[in-house]
Amino acid sequence: MLCNKCKTLLTKDEDVCHNCGAAAAIRRRGLSRVVVMLVLMLVLAAAGGALVLNMVVLDENESILSFIAGYFRADSPDGGDLPSSSGPDATPAPLPGASGAASYENLEQQLNVALTAIEAYVRDGSQFVPFISRMGHLFDASAQEFVTLQRLVDKGVLSENYVQVEAAILFLRPVDFMPFEEIMLSNSDRHRIFLAYDTTLGVGLISGEGRHVIFRENLNELIAGYDYRQGEVRLPLRDDWEFAAILNAVHAWVSPMEFALEARYIAINDVYAFAAISSGDDGAIRNFILRLGAGGFYVVMADFEDARQFIVDINNLLPDFYLGLLPDYDITRITLISNVHFHIIIEDMRGEGLIDEYANIVFLSGNNEFVYMIFDNEQRFLGHLTPNVGWRVEYVASFTQARELMMELSANPPFYVLRQE
Repeated sequence: MLCNKCKTLLTKDEDVCHNCGAAAAIRRRGLSRVVVMLVLMLVLAAAGGALVLNMVVLDENESILSFIAGYFRADSPDGGDLPSSSGPDATPAPLPGASGAASYENLEQQLNVALTAIEAYVRDGSQFVPFISRMGHLFDASAQEFVTLQRLVDKGVLSENYVQVEAAILFLRPVDFMPFEEIMLSNSDRHRIFLAYDTTLGVGLISGEGRHVIFRENLNELIAGYDYRQGEVRLPLRDDWEFAAILNAVHAWVSPMEFALEARYIAINDVYAFAAISSGDDGAIRNFILRLGAGGFYVVMADFEDARQFIVDINNLLPDFYLGLLPDYDITRITLISNVHFHIIIEDMRGEGLIDEYANIVFLSGNNEFVYMIFDNEQRFLGHLTPNVGWRVEYVASFTQARELMMELSANPPFYVLRQE
């Protein structure tokens, strides 16, 4: 069903809208199938063919958190089963005569006008705002909100006439409709806007490719393929099998002849892994997304660190990828400090007796806020640039302790200076 206030699609168990917090429409449960069909017939007759759309697989407890430094962030999603995606048990009764047909025609004309306005809104706004598909729905990642008809009315994109229109704004890839014989679309793998509304035959879809109808259970199956809830997010360490498997997969992808790959950041769930990896040769950090298959991890996307609004590219290629696996920093904005600064810091450490003159560095990385060093005797040090004081260097026992200390010292710590291990 749709929220009465903002027209966001709700699950059948939601009493409060997850988008605006308004009370959802009350639905009576426990009616027999025959009674439900009769009620739907009365609703159709009174409302001119507008049925409440109930097909989404959103979790009412889902939280949408901050979008930081060009990245989408959210709480780790739970790995629970999807709610039922079957929709109503029975197909609603046919609309009564010409009156219903005229109402559908009027609704579709309204939605065609709305589609033109929404496509222009997204096209023009995409220069500044990353629009992505979240659980199959159009989502403004910068504003952290679903794009609904009500939101667009509030923004002046659509007129007040659309306040009572019951339709959902979906953001789907036409290629994903290919398994379903009742609908014929292009094989484009780029997200497009679909306005979805209920009909007696299924769910009506209006897009730039025309008007189509798809069986409700098929649309729910398609949307289920966009579900990013794939278990909790974890940071594997060197002793975990996933750590070695991911490094081996990246090593094979980059070059079997390239050695000394260092893990700067690896996050995984039950399906995907994100890895920021540097080479020992030049320290350049590269991004990789891997998928876990029957044979282990394999790279599905790489070297997108220079792509503008690359979360849009990730979302287009992998609509079920959980963007919360991404780190809080933008790889394109990384500024590493010079070797001159490293040399000064190390000489100061020798002068203070933190290391001896024969200590050899096996890992060294830093920016204008933190420096992380590992020596051949396994000693680790974290340096922090303190205003009006200079670099303060502390011994840390492990990667985990270094990470915790960085979180104490910085609101948005650059974990990429660490070697995850």
